[in-house]
Amino acid sequence: SARAFWYAWMDYFPMTLKPWSENARLPPDRQYVFAVHPHGIHCLPQALFNAGTPFDDRFPGLCPEKVHCLVASVMFYVPVVREIMHMVGAIDARREVSGGGI
Repeated sequence: SARAFWYAWMDYFPMTLKPWSENARLPPDRQYVFAVHPHGIHCLPQALFNAGTPFDDRFPGLCPEKVHCLVASVMFYVPVVREIMHMVGAIDARREVSGGGI
């Protein structure tokens, strides 16, 4: 399942959540933009934003249905990778595509 994939990914490449303050809250009825660093052409840091992760524990109601990562267009032209991008809810980062998704 997708959840097992993300847990395996986070075990192999540990990631941490660093909120801006100890009492930070994000109401789920608003929109947010998050930056992930370091980043690349893929969206595998989206593992941070899945159900059952530290992000979901800290900010309930946002994961995973309201989180979409923008990725390089080339990722949608590579067989198998394209299917993974669709599975995780990735959106093409081109302006004309991503504008409707966020």
